[in-house]
Amino acid sequence: MSTFPTKKILLQGMSRNGNSLVYQSLMSNEAFALYPGRIPFPFPPRRFWPAFGYEPETAANLFDLFTEEQYVFAGDCWEESRSFSMSKTDVLDTQAMKEAFCGTFSSPEEIISPEKLPTAFSAFTQVFFDASKEQRGFGYSPNAQYLLMDSDMSFNCSPKAFQRALGDDTTFIQIIRNFPDVLASRKNLLLFHDGFRGDPTEKTLRFNIIHAEFIRWVWSLAACRINHGQAPDSYIPIHFESMLKNRKLVVSWLCDRLGVPFVESMLDSERSQPNNYLKKHGKTLPFNTLKAVSGDASVKRTGTGGMTFNDREKDFIASMLDGFDFSPFDSLDRTDFSEGVSLFCERNSRYIEEEFLLRRWARLHADLDHPQVMEEFSHYHFGSAPVNAFSS
Repeated sequence: MSTFPTKKILLQGMSRNGNSLVYQSLMSNEAFALYPGRIPFPFPPRRFWPAFGYEPETAANLFDLFTEEQYVFAGDCWEESRSFSMSKTDVLDTQAMKEAFCGTFSSPEEIISPEKLPTAFSAFTQVFFDASKEQRGFGYSPNAQYLLMDSDMSFNCSPKAFQRALGDDTTFIQIIRNFPDVLASRKNLLLFHDGFRGDPTEKTLRFNIIHAEFIRWVWSLAACRINHGQAPDSYIPIHFESMLKNRKLVVSWLCDRLGVPFVESMLDSERSQPNNYLKKHGKTLPFNTLKAVSGDASVKRTGTGGMTFNDREKDFIASMLDGFDFSPFDSLDRTDFSEGVSLFCERNSRYIEEEFLLRRWARLHADLDHPQVMEEFSHYHFGSAPVNAFSS
């Protein structure tokens, strides 16, 4: 049994915000090990469990709940992988895993209190890694210092709640991307799943979808400010465009912040190195939606709105952005983005509170009703479903 890294990173951006670029960089450094599964923290039936709503369980029951709540990847490389519920697939010997997990406690009936959750999660992760290495060929470098976990939209839950469940050494990275590029990526993804190939300006995204994406984006910034205020030493906002344009500057700063060595392979835009985290030759590459839809006509990843939106869409987007008095998104030479997020929320507070749900969601967040925030937030998420996404 090899010892996996105990420190954790929760990468918790909003979809289409550029999370895969951060993955690509971090996965190219042996200091980071990819968690061999996915925990859908924000999703039902138990939103944000065990960070929220955990009740003492026996070790045996806790293992069953862990496996019910997690997914494993099946496939020979990242692009071909599909996720399956751990409790409903035979890609791992979960019975042997359960025996090993319960063996770390006095008995399978030992009660795991909330205070013991970090220890229990670490024990589960160790068993998960060992089984993944033995049965599926997953591995990680002995130099790994951090366990990298993906948790899309988990900024709707406070970092303190996650730290109580996962451990005080949990760090959070939230990616902030300029709104027009978020929306352009969303439109192109919807077009891609709808089977459209060609000039995206020929299609008009329904305005209710544009408005919904705008609400989600504004709240992601407000939640980022709240979460950073709760855990300033462990909550790290990163500006996507700054990282893309000045990758070495931002990535080396992030490495310093995390206390790990910077390596040049983290700047490789073609593939992630070393490829020892997924079976065979796994790699992580950002999915360029504009390139996919336009048939390789463009590989741009910033400023794509001009190539994606038609005049009707541009006018509607401009009408919403005109309500802001201050934007921190123009400068591309920044590293720490927390001050920019804070200034954005402070100087635009009246417009945000009048036009959006910031006040209500901020109150629910403060009252620790994170599942309700996520429930309401999810109503504005159209995902990749193409149904009625475009007007005639």
